[in-house]
Amino acid sequence: MTGSTASLALGMFGNSVTPRAYLEMVLRSLGHADARIVSWQDLSPEPAFMNYRWERGYAEMTFTYRGTPVRAAALVGVIQGAGQYGGVIMAAQAPAARWSRDRAYLMRVAQSAVITNPRLAAGVDRMTLPKNVPHEYVYGEYNAAFVARGVPAAKISQAQQEGTMGYELMQSIETDRLYEMPLETYDAKIGGYRNPDRPSEKLVRPPYLR
Repeated sequence: MTGSTASLALGMFGNSVTPRAYLEMVLRSLGHADARIVSWQDLSPEPAFMNYRWERGYAEMTFTYRGTPVRAAALVGVIQGAGQYGGVIMAAQAPAARWSRDRAYLMRVAQSAVITNPRLAAGVDRMTLPKNVPHEYVYGEYNAAFVARGVPAAKISQAQQEGTMGYELMQSIETDRLYEMPLETYDAKIGGYRNPDRPSEKLVRPPYLR
């Protein structure tokens, strides 16, 4: 129960995770039901790459390990952007009776941890990276079903584009003008889309898409 540790996690989803919230999440995941942060200190941020920065904090905690009261301390950092965040924790713990004596050297040990192989850090070597997906892999069976029914390729392509972009191409009977109507503007009362310029008119599909 006496020791030092360092951990790093990357690629987690979240936009506003504070260092304290990250630490509390890790404590819950470790199963320390009675873990309690007895003191917290916000530290000045550390600059990182581009305009990102590490938000930092220092915590002292108590919990019970196999019936023994334990004291612990942790230096916590969180960096976030683009809807994701990473977190680092450098921590030390010891039985409460020995904490005052051992805390100084235990935290030095925790902060001495270094990453010796960045390619393997935080499991980045096991992350699935984006890759090209062949059109036929995604739409092959879908296309074949419509082709078998005699649907023209141009109409299939237009339907796929509309489904991806979230709109339907509609036309005014009065003016022949085309409108890209967002799906959320569908009016169930008239069973279709209203002309944005002439709300009394119901738009129709262009002849080549009917």
